Amino acid sequence: MKEIIATITSSWMMCIVLFILLSIMVWKQKRITILKQLLFSIITTGIIALIIKFIVQRPRPFEPEYFFGTIPDYSFPSLQTAVAFATIPLLWKQKTYRKWLLIAYIFIIAWSRVYLQKHYWSDVIAGAVIGIGIAVIMRKKI
Repeated sequence: MKEIIATITSSWMMCIVLFILLSIMVWKQKRITILKQLLFSIITTGIIALIIKFIVQRPRPFEPEYFFGTIPDYSFPSLQTAVAFATIPLLWKQKTYRKWLLIAYIFIIAWSRVYLQKHYWSDVIAGAVIGIGIAVIMRKKI
């Protein structure tokens, strides 16, 4: 079960699912402004979350040993959660069932970070706040 959850919420799978769902939603409505806002908020969120991650340097709840030792990879905030939640404010006014599929998937991503022992709940909550906050700012700026 953990392998399935790890696969469907991995970074690559998250990017693929978000890209497909967002592309369909934006393409059908021909709303390039939303696409620009999404790209800027995802990129900005990722950069800010990475900066915070390297400033705080909180260790992960479980760091596996690799054959060459551990890789310095920090926990706070959850980058995947931040990027995923950065899409919610920009899609909130969309009137489509795909919005709810996307929001459900985003919450599964957030839950999986703790379930898979990649993050603490505080990492996930901070990531969500950062993602939503930046997306709200981007929505007003662009």
